[in-house]
Amino acid sequence: MIKSPDKFFLTWDEALRSSGNFLTGVPVVAGRASGTARLIRHPDEGSRLQPGDVMVAPSTDLGWTPLFVKGSAVIMETGGFLSHGAIVAREYGIPAVVNIPGVMRVIKEGWKVDVDGDEGKIFLHLTNR
Repeated sequence: MIKSPDKFFLTWDEALRSSGNFLTGVPVVAGRASGTARLIRHPDEGSRLQPGDVMVAPSTDLGWTPLFVKGSAVIMETGGFLSHGAIVAREYGIPAVVNIPGVMRVIKEGWKVDVDGDEGKIFLHLTNR
């Protein structure tokens, strides 16, 4: 079951203020998954996404849909409950957290991350740095 967050839009400071190795966003698909972060800026970069990776994207639209079947979870800078990424992730049963401004600058390619789609939290394994 998806919990309704207290806020639907977070500012940059609110998203990054989390306790050091956590980021907080809007949970749009319940579930938990872990994997290697793949920063995908355009659907043409989808070949870099391997099964089990966590797709980190600025936002998505129809052209991104084929990429969702590869990932174990989705993290997006923008979006909400009715955004394209949230709807597609829900259809595939993939945990998703959205509306984390600046996440494409914070998470680095190849980092191990845990996505908590129940609480809207992203745990960054800081030993990756």
